[in-house]
Amino acid sequence: MSPLPCPKWETEDPGKLPDIFRAASAVVDFILRQNPKRYILGHGDLKVWHRELFIKVAPVRYYAGNYRGIHAGRPCLNAQVGVGPNLGTPPAEVEEEMKKFSSDMEGNTQATDEFVDRGASPIARLQAAAQLAAFAGGSVIRIHPFLNGNGRVARLTMNFFLYRYLGKMYFSINRPPTYDYAQASAIAMADGNFTPLYQYLLQIIALG
Repeated sequence: MSPLPCPKWETEDPGKLPDIFRAASAVVDFILRQNPKRYILGHGDLKVWHRELFIKVAPVRYYAGNYRGIHAGRPCLNAQVGVGPNLGTPPAEVEEEMKKFSSDMEGNTQATDEFVDRGASPIARLQAAAQLAAFAGGSVIRIHPFLNGNGRVARLTMNFFLYRYLGKMYFSINRPPTYDYAQASAIAMADGNFTPLYQYLLQIIALG
């Protein structure tokens, strides 16, 4: 017997969007609670966020909150994803890539905390926050660990760090309808260059 086809997950039923927005509000509440405690965000948190966002939306329940990869009993996660010509990390490598990202994010967060605690100027603090947010969000975009919803998780991750250091979230759950954001995301995914995303963050913070 041939295996059942894996349902595609490229868009959401508009009728289910309120479920995503309600879940996003719960994630924002998490961010508001944890940042004052200097919470160290890990890749496991991103899986929890993804599950909360999409458990009522994904065409297969295990699509929500699980990385792409080779998993027993979850064959549909062994899939490549991409945006235009740019492909995410091969599925067999996603788990290790996310663990490395989590370790790097912990070190970068601690270094940024120490820098800020030494009395960084407001401009330097702003730049440090944007740099860490660009690394975190850009890494999620580059790896594309999930079958769908990677952009939303990336923006929530950037919100986490922007709020942590600047006291404000600059992204909604929806994709910003600007060329600059799309271009910065494409470059991050294509070659891991997060500089355009960092520059974009500086722009929206300045307009903020």
